[in-house]
Amino acid sequence: MSTVTTGALLIIFLPFLLSLFGQSGQAKMLCLTSSILGLLLSVEQYGAVMPWVLGMIVATVSLWEQIIPIHSKDSPTKRRGGICSRRAPFVELAGPGLRAPRCQALKELSGRSQRGDSAW
Repeated sequence: MSTVTTGALLIIFLPFLLSLFGQSGQAKMLCLTSSILGLLLSVEQYGAVMPWVLGMIVATVSLWEQIIPIHSKDSPTKRRGGICSRRAPFVELAGPGLRAPRCQALKELSGRSQRGDSAW
């Protein structure tokens, strides 16, 4: 009887246990909440199915976000920060840990006012 109860608890809390391997704290809290809700609703037959499925979806997405950057680390079109921002190009300095941004060439000034509010 105790192995059945332990197995049932392990299955009910599986979304939370999987989300522990992800990065997002919000996903961990959602999975914990869905697991507790599934435990409370498991009194009825098939009552824990919907919270368990939703928790598994959240945990799977959390794990997916953890795994994907490993495979697409060298992808130049990878989105960072929610907007497709480009990283500054870096050049190697003396050691492997020392890096500095590459200097961009300055544009030649035309000699006129650059502000646009000049009368000339």
